[in-house]
Amino acid sequence: MKGFALPIVLILVAVLAITILLFSSFQKLTVNQLQARRLSEARDNLVVKIRNAGSLAASLRNSLGNNPALAACVGGACVVGKTIPLTLSGPQVGSGVIAGPAPNGQLYDIWENPCAGGSPLTCPLSVTSDFTYQCPGGLCGIQVGFTVQKTPGSLYPGIIASQSGPPPAPVPVACIKLTGPTLLGQSTPANCY
Repeated sequence: MKGFALPIVLILVAVLAITILLFSSFQKLTVNQLQARRLSEARDNLVVKIRNAGSLAASLRNSLGNNPALAACVGGACVVGKTIPLTLSGPQVGSGVIAGPAPNGQLYDIWENPCAGGSPLTCPLSVTSDFTYQCPGGLCGIQVGFTVQKTPGSLYPGIIASQSGPPPAPVPVACIKLTGPTLLGQSTPANCY
């Protein structure tokens, strides 16, 4: 019986080693899938956030200071149909930059928090934006375009497609020019948000 003890111990050790390897591989696969899913969810949430902000005159008003070309365009010096890089600010005063010009744009972590000077390792999402001056039917406005994508060089697992979706409708230039509170009885252009 003594001759059989060593092979049985070796078989048990081999089974235990294989079980440990399988468990660690499964755990790594699960973590990678969770990170890739969170990255996709963050991308989708950022698409909604940027699309909503890009359709608000308040966001474009707040962006005028960072964008001389946008300010000139709102002032009347713009070419219809020309796409220009845009640093887009949020709709609340002081909300900061939410999208930037290509190639880097504004970086975000997987929890949709903006990253200031972050690396692709800690900030795997990038949001870039631009604007186009449009005059459909004589109503001139600014149309914001944007792309949310995985930051080049990101080490996060999973491949997520960049997403730009349909751009928001053009914001009338008259709405962007509004400043200060609207007084009771003062007329404002239609569809100004």
